[in-house]
Amino acid sequence: MSQRAPSGQRSGSSRGGTKPITIVLLILAMLALFAAGFGVSRFFAGRSASTVAPTPAPCVTVSVTPGASLPKPAKVKVNVYNSTKTAGLARRTAAEIKKRGFVIGTVANDPAGAVVKGVAEIRYGPDGEPGAELLALYIPGATLIANDTTGTAVDLAVGPDFGAILTNAQVAGAIASPSPTTTGAGCPSQSAASASPSA
Repeated sequence: MSQRAPSGQRSGSSRGGTKPITIVLLILAMLALFAAGFGVSRFFAGRSASTVAPTPAPCVTVSVTPGASLPKPAKVKVNVYNSTKTAGLARRTAAEIKKRGFVIGTVANDPAGAVVKGVAEIRYGPDGEPGAELLALYIPGATLIANDTTGTAVDLAVGPDFGAILTNAQVAGAIASPSPTTTGAGCPSQSAASASPSA
């Protein structure tokens, strides 16, 4: 005869089998909620970061007077060299420059033996840059060439296209006239401006 279990006792196999499944489902539900919350937070964080526009760097237009820091002609010594085959060109040029108030140094053929193309070359060392910039205002088209010479004297090597020297009045007007220029990190670079097509 088969034996029946006493009343009040149930088989433990059905209850014990459901516990691991319930725990696994709870863990999976918690992981799903965590993943959903993390995704939502990343979404809103990304939207807030993308909607904040960066502050543009400033670009300021100022007026600059070209000759504000340049010396007077009497403070600039100029060596005049003839870089052409035209006899007497250096001597005549030195005489005209002297009329503008410059101090004349050596007048001779170009000791560098260089072939100067165009109007002229204005050669100067680190200490002669202000004087070279001043002299360049008197000779339109001259090329400024920096070198490692010492002292403040400036060398003017006259080329085949050398022409008239501007007067003191003409240079004074150019020096005194302020010109607008832009400055600041937000200003477009010179290369980018030159690359843009003109109208």
